[in-house]
Amino acid sequence: MRRPLCAVCLVFAAVVGALQWGLRAPAPSFKAAEGEKVRVTGQVHRKEIEQSEFYEASQILYLRDISSVKFSNKEWKTEYTEGVICRLKDGVQLENNIRLGSTVIVEGELSAFERAAVPGGFDQAEYYRIQGYSFEIKKARIIAQSRKYDRLGE
Repeated sequence: MRRPLCAVCLVFAAVVGALQWGLRAPAPSFKAAEGEKVRVTGQVHRKEIEQSEFYEASQILYLRDISSVKFSNKEWKTEYTEGVICRLKDGVQLENNIRLGSTVIVEGELSAFERAAVPGGFDQAEYYRIQGYSFEIKKARIIAQSRKYDRLGE
């Protein structure tokens, strides 16, 4: 063998990759809670305004650092919830100036991401899990917002 160090590195990378793939915890399924009312407390990581020619503009918030998740007065373990995508209910909250880095309490309807319907098809649940989002909240509304925010990010 001409390059033993290269072979050792390849074996090491293969072992680390196999361990990482094998030790990955299965993502919990939120399909059973589809349509259920949920209240989430988290930090605004990103925000977008979605424009459509058929619907009025809507705002999407991407929450991280989730500190609380409640389903119908039941507390959910937050270690299973990396991030949450919130689609705000109406364009009225577009003027509310939700700031990056602020902590918000959002309430709305839980919507689980779709799994691939056919082999090789787009798996929305896996796509968002890789990006760090567990589920989506539709018809969301902001209950409270902190005054503290990320001035540089904003």
